Amino acid sequence: PAVNAPTRPSIVASLPFAHNAGTTMATIPHENDVLLGRGEIINLHPGNVFFRSIVDGQKTVFRAATQRNQKRRLALSIMDELGRLDPPGRFLIERPNDGNV
Repeated sequence: PAVNAPTRPSIVASLPFAHNAGTTMATIPHENDVLLGRGEIINLHPGNVFFRSIVDGQKTVFRAATQRNQKRRLALSIMDELGRLDPPGRFLIERPNDGNV
């Protein structure tokens, strides 16, 4: 029997970060978005794969940082890198159960 390929969620909410604090919106994820959650669909999404590669490349620097503000700057630089992609990457989460965003 054929195995159904996983599909990505079609309705998600944008998490409130500095550029859109306090807002959520309905959207369809694109290839640069980081989808928050668990499972194969989330794990294999291209934006998540790219995000993990950036994080993996910075682990040594992060572990070597001795001050909280150094670690924060590194995390913000990773978020900035996602924001500079075309289209810009976003951190998205699916809103459960209500069908609305």
